[in-house]
Amino acid sequence: MEEEKKDKHAVHFTGGHDIWTTPLDFFKKLDDVWHFTLDSACVKETALCSKYYTPETDGLSQDWGNEIVWCNCPYSDIKTWLSKCADAYKKGATVLILVPARTETIAFQNYAMPIADCITFIKGRLKFGDPANPERKTTSAPFPSCLIVLDKNLTQAKIDCLKSLGNTTVNI
Repeated sequence: MEEEKKDKHAVHFTGGHDIWTTPLDFFKKLDDVWHFTLDSACVKETALCSKYYTPETDGLSQDWGNEIVWCNCPYSDIKTWLSKCADAYKKGATVLILVPARTETIAFQNYAMPIADCITFIKGRLKFGDPANPERKTTSAPFPSCLIVLDKNLTQAKIDCLKSLGNTTVNI
């Protein structure tokens, strides 16, 4: 029965693991505006900031302080990561979270929607890389993505950057 359930949902996942690289051109557009200081969920080979947390250093248990945080968390545990992001935001961090655009999920409804200053639904499908197999040509993700923005200082330049990536809703 468990195998049948897994197969039913296989279209929503790829590769059988959670370690995928963020598309660099996508990240760079955001970093040019936000100037990220922390990559909260990566492995050493995929770190996008000089300060980063890996599974060994456990970003979930760290204090993110007033960092400007990039979070492309393990998609197998989005609820836990969204909860951490919301908590860090309430304590002073600015956090941008890249997740599948699964708006029907409890994680999205209970953690993203109530606190997000902005949500951008990314145009098209992102192409994530596989750090375990750098030669592998990636294909588009089998799901749409969105960016959840937790930023108390959302400027027009930041909003314009987000709008260049997809449909953007700003919560006032």
